[in-house]
Amino acid sequence: AKNPIVDELAELDAEFHTLLYYMTQNIVFERMIPIVNYMVFENYLTKLYRSRKQRLEASKTHKSLYEAIKNRDKKEAYARCKSHMEIMRDDICKELLK
Repeated sequence: AKNPIVDELAELDAEFHTLLYYMTQNIVFERMIPIVNYMVFENYLTKLYRSRKQRLEASKTHKSLYEAIKNRDKKEAYARCKSHMEIMRDDICKELLK
């Protein structure tokens, strides 16, 4: 069933990733935008993000990444980004094994 709130969260999530990738001014990351956004929407469609726990975890991770960028802390931003990708990888793998 469609959930307008979850759909809006998917849109915002995709926008967040798009902004981050453009901020890097790295052509490789910019070319990854459609792939990452597809995965974001796919995750929402497959119910990975439809659980409150998953949405809160992603929000917390995004906020910590934003704070690191805002504070111009490259090491922390890298660590937060790496952690976020590892968490997402693990969550997607768990979902695929169900």
